[in-house]
Amino acid sequence: MPILPTHRRAWIEVDLDAVVANAAALGSLLPASVPLMAVVKADAYGHGAIPVSLALQRAGVDRFGVATLDEALALRDAGIDGRILVLYDIPPDAVVDAAAAKLELSAGSVAALRALTAGARRRRYVHLKIDTGMTRQGIPVAEIPAVEADLRDATPWITGIWTHLRDGADAASAAGQREAFGQAVAALAAVGVHGERHASASAAILSRAVADEDVVRPGMALYGAIPDEFSAAGRSSPIVLRPAMAVRARPVRLVDVPAGTPVGYGGTFVTAAESRLATLPLGYADGIARTLGNGHGSALVHGQAVPIVGRISMDSLVVDVTGLPGIGPNDVFTLLGRDGDRAISIEQMAAAAGTIPQEIGVRLNGRLPRIFG
Repeated sequence: MPILPTHRRAWIEVDLDAVVANAAALGSLLPASVPLMAVVKADAYGHGAIPVSLALQRAGVDRFGVATLDEALALRDAGIDGRILVLYDIPPDAVVDAAAAKLELSAGSVAALRALTAGARRRRYVHLKIDTGMTRQGIPVAEIPAVEADLRDATPWITGIWTHLRDGADAASAAGQREAFGQAVAALAAVGVHGERHASASAAILSRAVADEDVVRPGMALYGAIPDEFSAAGRSSPIVLRPAMAVRARPVRLVDVPAGTPVGYGGTFVTAAESRLATLPLGYADGIARTLGNGHGSALVHGQAVPIVGRISMDSLVVDVTGLPGIGPNDVFTLLGRDGDRAISIEQMAAAAGTIPQEIGVRLNGRLPRIFG
C-alpha cells in the first residue's frame, strides 16, 4: 500500500494508466477519423481533473470537455494546451477571459450566441447547442427558422453543432433525437452555418450507435464504469473497461462488544451476538453515501466482505469484522475497488446506495487525499 502524503488513514487511489487504457478502448469502437473529447468536468467525475487530463494529453488526447469556465481555466493553467470546450453557457462578462485562454464555448440560447459573437467579443470558438429532447439547454429545433438572422450573423464564429442524448442506450429514443439533430444541422446549413457535429457520450459509444458525428464525448466510461442507462438495459460492455478508482481506509478503533450493543446514531443497528467492530475514519463529509449504512454497503478486508453496520456518520463508519481473525490497526479496508480476488465496483456501490455511478464518483471530495499511479 502507498505511503500517504497526509495524516489521514483514509484515501483514494486513482489509476491513471486505467483511464488512458479506457480511452484507447473507447477509441477502438470508433472510426479512425472520429476523436474523443474527454469529459473531465466535476473534477473528472471525482478522479482529479488535472492529473487525469495531463495523463490523457501525454497519451495523445487533445480535446477536453468541462462544465464551467473555472474548470477550463484550471486546465489551461495546469498545462493542458489542447482544445477545451465549456459545455454550459458562461456569463457574458467572462467571454473576454475565455477568449484569452483560447477556449471553445457553448451557446445554448440565442441570447448566449449574441453575447459570444457581439462586437469586440467575437471569437471563432462557438459550439451551437441544439435541444433535441433533453430539455435542459439548447436552441429547440423548431425555433431555428425564427432566429435565422442571428445565426447568419454568427456564422463565421461557429465551429461546432451539438446535442445531448437523454438515453444513449435506448435505440428508439436516440434515433428520434438523432433525426431531430439531423434536421437541425440541415436547417443550419441552409443559412450557412456549419460545424463539427457531436452528440454521443459514453452510453451511445458503448452501444456502437455513433453515426454522422465528427467527435464524441465519453465521460463515465473513461473512468472504467458503465453508465447506468446502459447497464439498466441489461447490456454488457463490448470492451474491457478498467476501474480507475479505489477508496481505502485503516481502522482507528477495533472493539469487542457484547450482544445487545447499539451502533451509531439512533441505535438503528443492535448486535445480535458478541461482535468485533472496526471504525473507519471516513463518512458522508468525505462523500460516502449515507444510504450505505445499516448493511446496505460493505467493505473488503483480507479478501472478505464485511457489512457496514449502523448509520454512517459525518466522519466515520463502522463495519462488523466478527469471525475474521487477525484484523489489526494496520489492515487496509477497501470500500471501493479490488482486494485480492474480490472487488466492489462503482456500479455495485451505486446500486447499494440507491444512486448512479456518476454520483458516487463526484461525491468523493477533496478531503480524502488522492494518490495517483
